[in-house]
Amino acid sequence: MMLPRFFTQGLAVIFAMALSPVVVESAAISPRNAGPSSAAIVAVSAAGNGCPSGTVSAGFTLVKDAIDINFSSFNTAIGPGVATSQKSKNCLITLSLSYPNGNKYAVSEGLYYGFMNQLDSGVTAQWTSTYYFSTNAANTAVSQATQAGNSAWTNVNYAKSSLASSLVYPNCGASAILTVSVRFAMSATSSTASGSGSLDRHRINLNWLTC
Repeated sequence: MMLPRFFTQGLAVIFAMALSPVVVESAAISPRNAGPSSAAIVAVSAAGNGCPSGTVSAGFTLVKDAIDINFSSFNTAIGPGVATSQKSKNCLITLSLSYPNGNKYAVSEGLYYGFMNQLDSGVTAQWTSTYYFSTNAANTAVSQATQAGNSAWTNVNYAKSSLASSLVYPNCGASAILTVSVRFAMSATSSTASGSGSLDRHRINLNWLTC
């Protein structure tokens, strides 16, 4: 009997993280669907204090229903002795996609994966992404997730998710450049509380339409 794809994907995540503690927030079902088989990412660029040169890569999932943006140096920290500049990091990523005429897509959900070294009570972590297309930069969608610190958030892999605030599509008939602005920040209500962690991957689920 063939298992549903969402079931097999869920098993893969569980087995991949089985050797370390995991904190996972269940994601709501998003309007996500497979894209054209020939869709491809032809160029990626990134800039920001959360993504030094050479630390960002991106790729489609197998059925082109999502894009994974991978980071190797997106680290945030707050607490005694930590420079103020470390408590908020950002990265501006531009993705140039190629896909057949007659198709368009929107970002429907943002998912955030990483590792949290420490997140004390009194510290809040926040992940925020803004998405827009080069053809209409004023029309944006946002995903945002937050986490309050507690003892469970020490040396754990995490997964957070947020549906996009709206479905924003580019004009039909042209492959527009997608810009993704990602921010990973921490704030604290106590001067003695500490937090530190990394954002390792930002997955953007896609809703494809024909036009």
